[in-house]
Amino acid sequence: MWTPAETLDNPFISNPIASPDTTTTYFLTFTDLNGCQATVSVTVSIATPICDDPYIFVPNTFTPNGDQINDQLFVRGAFIDELKFIVFDRWGNQVFLTTDKQIGWDGTYQQKVLGNDVFGYYLEARCYDGQLFTKRGNVTLLRP
Repeated sequence: MWTPAETLDNPFISNPIASPDTTTTYFLTFTDLNGCQATVSVTVSIATPICDDPYIFVPNTFTPNGDQINDQLFVRGAFIDELKFIVFDRWGNQVFLTTDKQIGWDGTYQQKVLGNDVFGYYLEARCYDGQLFTKRGNVTLLRP
């Protein structure tokens, strides 16, 4: 039997699903076939979402050269629920837009490969706790 049982889907099974709101230590008490009883514990830690730098990160350089290393520019952040990420060229033209954190920019615009240059970006990210993070910055596209 697992305790505390309040945040478990079933405290009487070996692998219950826990849904605590705060860091919680659960205790499992079991009895073997000889009647010996033992207790073990496991702590489920709840991370507090931090919706700010450096927990939301946009690299300042990427190298879309086909080597599978830094070939796409992604916004990184463990607590991001929603985002809007826009990249602009030096003349203010929008060259990339995504609202999907799984989609990165590959350094192209209208199916054309862009060369070495500095691009501006605007990011709006909403974290799981509802906080809004905004940032403007520059990213350098480098091709060998």
